[in-house]
Amino acid sequence: MPPESDQPPPEIIVVLPDAQEVRGRLLARKQTGDGAWLYLVSLPIWHSNDQHEIVAMEYRTWLQPRPDQLRPIDGVEYSAVPTEPLVKPAPDVRWAWTVERVKQGHRTAGTVVHSYDCAHSPKGAEELNEDQALTELRRPGARACQDCDAAAALGPLV
Repeated sequence: MPPESDQPPPEIIVVLPDAQEVRGRLLARKQTGDGAWLYLVSLPIWHSNDQHEIVAMEYRTWLQPRPDQLRPIDGVEYSAVPTEPLVKPAPDVRWAWTVERVKQGHRTAGTVVHSYDCAHSPKGAEELNEDQALTELRRPGARACQDCDAAAALGPLV
């Protein structure tokens, strides 16, 4: 929920499903996992309570900033509205490996397992998981690259 402030949240035009336009308040904005934005708006409405009294109430809902749902009001400042951009996930830290086939004439003389980002890793090579890389290292004539993390990471596991 948005923090309390001395200033009321800015007004915004809310377009109802039947195309009526009413003024609401823009309380917050947040970005969703797919990069889209949602805006939390409040609308004043009448409500009959359990004592059969008619009281003013605030209705809150998340809407998309599309012309058929919301429209800004000319001259209204929205920069102070609490905004939550999507936090980028941490980079993928899993290990990936590639195999270089060392040729001697027309035959394969051995293989070298590289980390996927190694400078010596063959370009466009298939990405292997740890189990596949270990299987490759157990083959005759195979070795782990000494210039990347392959020897240190996989060597003790072979």
